[in-house]
Amino acid sequence: GPLLGVARSDSHKGTTRLTMLLLVFVSAQSFQPLLRPPSPLPAARLSPPSCMARWTTQDMRAKRARLPPEVDGLLSADTPRESTEALWAALRACYANEASAVAAATRNTGTILPYLNSPSNIYGCYDVLVGMLG
Repeated sequence: GPLLGVARSDSHKGTTRLTMLLLVFVSAQSFQPLLRPPSPLPAARLSPPSCMARWTTQDMRAKRARLPPEVDGLLSADTPRESTEALWAALRACYANEASAVAAATRNTGTILPYLNSPSNIYGCYDVLVGMLG
């Protein structure tokens, strides 16, 4: 009777409260970087930024492919072409044809910028996606 209805209502309120707390926690976690005090700016550099330390020996020896003119035109003059060609070869291997790979690079040039990505990262992400999605 009525006790069951009250218990169900209290249980529902508890579940709703728990759901709301979970949402608040997840939201707070995703905005946590915004809540941290800003770090001091790094000293000015004379050369373009480089994160090549994240490249493995295997990445440095990765197969390279000549950049199509459309892709080369997306890059700044100071982007190192040799390492970009290794990233292009990895990205191109993920697509059935060059036109699709060019379209992907055009949508997100960061995938072929050597200071943001590595060939092993592209190959690894592709393998994970194929494993998940078929």
